[in-house]
Amino acid sequence: MATAPDAVLTFQSKLARDDVEGELACFSQRFREQSGGLSLQGYATLRDRFLAPLGWFGRCVLRRDSLDDNLVGVEGADGLRMRLVYSLFGHAFEVAAAVEARFTFPDPDGVATGAPLTRSDVSLEPRGAAPPRRLVVMWNMPAEAARRLVASGLAWAEIGNEWRLEGVTPLEETPKAGEPPEVPAANGALRVVSGAPLPVREIGATFGSVRLRVELELGDAAACIRELPDGSILVARGADAPRLRWESGISDPH
Repeated sequence: MATAPDAVLTFQSKLARDDVEGELACFSQRFREQSGGLSLQGYATLRDRFLAPLGWFGRCVLRRDSLDDNLVGVEGADGLRMRLVYSLFGHAFEVAAAVEARFTFPDPDGVATGAPLTRSDVSLEPRGAAPPRRLVVMWNMPAEAARRLVASGLAWAEIGNEWRLEGVTPLEETPKAGEPPEVPAANGALRVVSGAPLPVREIGATFGSVRLRVELELGDAAACIRELPDGSILVARGADAPRLRWESGISDPH
């Protein structure tokens, strides 16, 4: 999601279709980890607690009336975290949002596929080097598709920021606010980092899922990578953060 309000509207569209799994996907990995690895069942409980004050009529309005018209306040528009306040049918609630990096790559059929960069899935190498030389990304895929990627390598890969939700809290009253300011997008311009081959390695397998690894050479784009204190990764900082793209210049990476 390019902006924090976009993330809220995506969440609302999933809510309108009772797509509980889609709703949960709108929340950041940090939020899910801090919630004890939030499951669908656990999220369903939180969801009911949030929606309860709206009543049946308020829920009906929420499913049909775009929240884009009900944003009354924005705080912390620094490009990393944001607090958005909405008022709907006499009820106010606060949405916390934060920027999270995401890895995008083509599946074996060329369809763009995304995966969040959780702390366990990404690292900078060599460890402790300043600046780092490469970004290592690991992810899981079904075995058949994964082994096709190992055989072909990646045609391209991208790392970019996107907005995700970090919590929804009902408010007792709607704060007084003027016209909401414009909010920054998560990504700036696209920057092509390298045209080198992008080989993919298999590093493990279990229950029909294969763990893959790719190394992305950073070159002079190393200055665009920021490691947060919790070990997570972002691309640069603020509204001008680029999307970094690697393109394979050779069809056979092996």
